[in-house]
Amino acid sequence: MLALAFAFKLQTVFLIPLWCALLFARKVKLRHLALFPLSFAVTCLPALLLGKPIGDILGVYMTQTTEYSAYLCMNASSLFALLPDGVSNPQLLARLGIAAALLLVLAVLGVLFAARRRLNAQSLLLAGLIFTTGIPLLLPHMHDRYFFLADILTLCLACIRPRWFLPAVLVQCASLKAYHNYLCYGTLSYPAWGVLFVALALVLLCALLRQTLRAPARGMSPQS
Repeated sequence: MLALAFAFKLQTVFLIPLWCALLFARKVKLRHLALFPLSFAVTCLPALLLGKPIGDILGVYMTQTTEYSAYLCMNASSLFALLPDGVSNPQLLARLGIAAALLLVLAVLGVLFAARRRLNAQSLLLAGLIFTTGIPLLLPHMHDRYFFLADILTLCLACIRPRWFLPAVLVQCASLKAYHNYLCYGTLSYPAWGVLFVALALVLLCALLRQTLRAPARGMSPQS
């Protein structure tokens, strides 16, 4: 299913690190990783059979990543929205953002590995939310719609745990601001507000994950 999602949308990469957490929780095994390239290959068959060159099929995402490389932020509530236009040395800033996102992923995976015996569905959902919120917050070249996974998953969290509704409110407000700017050709508020909303949501999600992992182990087995 992850490969099928990736075949349709590159932003699936925000959730791919969660596969490691599933491995830690013994919900998947290492051999299952082979299902990803096999499933992705199947999705390529229709275009291949219709005559599209294999290089174009496999290179479509590489083309997309370079298409907007001149812009550090494209109306997204990422940290790069705080920078003024025409900032000097954007390539260095982009590399710093990529490094920061990588460090976030490694830090969360390190925490999940250390608490691997206490992982359950709730902690895995929170980890996925940290990835889908924090990675686009830190990465360069983000579009407003790249927070769509965070929009959906924070709503799922609010439905499962209604008292944990605040991350959903914050992320939805940030997305509302971004979409308003795009659709109405205007500015709903200063760009820092959207970044602040997402950053606060990320801090709350990290705190909730810490709370969940520190909770009593009863009822929190990997199969729960």
